[in-house]
Amino acid sequence: MARRDSPARRREILAATLKVMRAEGPVGASTAKIAAEAHCSKETLYNWFGDREGLIAAIVEEQSQAMARALTGALSARAGARENLVRFCAALIDLLTGEASVLINRAAISQMGAHDELAHALWVNGRAQIVPLAITLLERARAEGLARFDDGEEAFATLFGLTIGERQVGAILGAGDARPTGEQMTAIAEHAVARLEAIYAGGAG
Repeated sequence: MARRDSPARRREILAATLKVMRAEGPVGASTAKIAAEAHCSKETLYNWFGDREGLIAAIVEEQSQAMARALTGALSARAGARENLVRFCAALIDLLTGEASVLINRAAISQMGAHDELAHALWVNGRAQIVPLAITLLERARAEGLARFDDGEEAFATLFGLTIGERQVGAILGAGDARPTGEQMTAIAEHAVARLEAIYAGGAG
């Protein structure tokens, strides 16, 4: 086990929180159960994270940073803009339909009204990691003549809709077919990028 005051120990506690959320659901994941799973006291949780909502907010931040690493890691310096867009879209599907994302979103939904700041943090942190990287890739695609658009945010919204569609909502609601296989993710990503090119082939959006 990591040292009690180390960043690794903090990550262990966040991993324990996700494990309890998986087993108990977002409502049943009490600080007492999380502390027991993490082998620490409730006082430690309160000292480090403030309260249960602060603990879940810390997971949002951790997952946002992991998202940035995963999306960046999916790219290749030697690949062209189209290939990197496909890699990006496949990684985005993987992240947004993955277990951690689903659990966090369910927690945010369960607390709407009482703790809207968690949903807000999830929205803001997620966009902060995804949008700038996506727009950079889209601008490279424009420079290579693959798509013509004026508004990078609009082009991203189009690509996001083509890539994710209802899959994230389906995964949150527990639809069995919402999370594609690895090969399906790549195929969906390739189709999304091809549709983007067709939409923006005729001129600025």
